[in-house]
Amino acid sequence: MKDYSEEEERYVETTLISKVNKNDTWIIDSGCTHHMTGDIEKFDLIDEYDGGSVRMGNDAPCIMRGKGSLMINDRIKCENAYWVDGLNYNLISVAQLNNLGHRLAFESSKVKIFNDEGRLVRTGTQSRCNLFYLDMDMSSCLLIKDEDTWLWHR
Repeated sequence: MKDYSEEEERYVETTLISKVNKNDTWIIDSGCTHHMTGDIEKFDLIDEYDGGSVRMGNDAPCIMRGKGSLMINDRIKCENAYWVDGLNYNLISVAQLNNLGHRLAFESSKVKIFNDEGRLVRTGTQSRCNLFYLDMDMSSCLLIKDEDTWLWHR
């Protein structure tokens, strides 16, 4: 009689892996001129845009189909973001964040994003292939000093 436990285990692992969505990943890109995503569902507001195409790292053109605004989280709003047909990852433009008054600090395989008031709004982590991915996990704790009282925030 055949033992199905090992086969079932492989099926479960495959199922879990297939649920990982690249469009939930944001790459912090210093070479990107605008925030870009291939997922139209991420936009709060979007207008049709016939702006031509953008070239990716492999020099392949991707067509820009729309332009609008989206929220990465409750603290980072991306204005003038492009919906790029066929783009599998989300790109955050360092230049656009900088133009909005955000400050990015890259240090020891981490990036910290501060808003225009100097408050830390998000962090990112450098991968083995030297890309910086936005940390989307909100469960990490930040230690903040408010006058003489130390507060822990999630």
